[in-house]
Amino acid sequence: MPMIVETMAEAGEALHKLSAVAVTVGPGAFTGIRIGLAAARGIGLAANIPVVGVTTFAAVAAAVSEPERAGRELLVLLDSKRGDVFVQQFSSARAATGSPAILAVAAILHRLASGSFILAGDGIAIVRSPLDAANLDVGYAFADGPADAYWVAQLAARALAERTALPPTPLYLRAPEVRSSPAAAGPSTTAPSNRW
Repeated sequence: MPMIVETMAEAGEALHKLSAVAVTVGPGAFTGIRIGLAAARGIGLAANIPVVGVTTFAAVAAAVSEPERAGRELLVLLDSKRGDVFVQQFSSARAATGSPAILAVAAILHRLASGSFILAGDGIAIVRSPLDAANLDVGYAFADGPADAYWVAQLAARALAERTALPPTPLYLRAPEVRSSPAAAGPSTTAPSNRW
């Protein structure tokens, strides 16, 4: 929150002047997604303005230019920080053509062998070496980092204008690994929950 306040001050704006809040909903780190969504919802509630969710995939895809996409499918790769990659496929017009998934590097190579692709996202770093060795028809977009706030805002504004805004609900592709401790729960006979 202090960073948001500082950024607004640098821009010469105030929170009460906002018309909406845009927030990435994931995929990403559990804690990061939850903190970001909580902050966005808090601002939206306090200012009585809508909160619009944008997937990290869509934000990265939006940054890929038309010349880079021309004649190629777009595959957004996000580093899961666990050795595999969050993946979603888009058409050359940046329309989602596949559901979000978690794939190992070998599965990504198999998918890329089926056509001509442009890759975007910070997950490129994980697959770059095996891809270069595989000699596939693949290009690398300039958008090879994480989602940029500019594109998150642009997508949210467009969704509001078109009345297609996503609710700020987290997109988790991996089940939580947190479990309640039986010792901490006391002498209960119910099974520990894996829900937060």
